[in-house]
Amino acid sequence: MILYMAPVSAEAQMNVSPEEMKKEMEPWNAWYKKCGKSIVDMGAPLGKATCVDKKGAAKSQSQVTGYTVVQVDAAKAHAY
Repeated sequence: MILYMAPVSAEAQMNVSPEEMKKEMEPWNAWYKKCGKSIVDMGAPLGKATCVDKKGAAKSQSQVTGYTVVQVDAAKAHAY
């Protein structure tokens, strides 16, 4: 599993013009294409964080803004 981290929330990252979004996504799209069938779950952006413990649930801060699940042969993992 790959976790994407950023100091800005996924929601804030999406609050840009379509042109900016396309430009910002170009490197990720190139990487995604390179991975091909190794990506088993494209994942999704993540929203607001919640911390859950034995006391209950509370709002939390997190720099994790999304995820992707990949499955590769360990010998080839360095290529990604």
